[in-house]
Amino acid sequence: MTMTNTQTIIYIDDNPQGEFLARPVPVIIDYVQSVDGSYGEDADGHRGGLLVEYDILDAFIQAEDLKRITPEQATWSIENATIIFESSRKHH
Repeated sequence: MTMTNTQTIIYIDDNPQGEFLARPVPVIIDYVQSVDGSYGEDADGHRGGLLVEYDILDAFIQAEDLKRITPEQATWSIENATIIFESSRKHH
């Protein structure tokens, strides 16, 4: 199994009231990608498949971006970015 730590940025462009923001909020997501090339392999080493899993370590907004939004908007953005990340990175 191979594990890699990485980051991605998801931009959230609306607020809890459904209004679009003039400038989207960038949410940074730290995560671990685990790749198992022998998933489901039998005792002889045959018929193994590739399994890729993504586990979130942290989701945050940088300080300069936090200055321009409310705490409610920050919470909303982090929650939405986490949902988007998890729905786009299903286990394979």
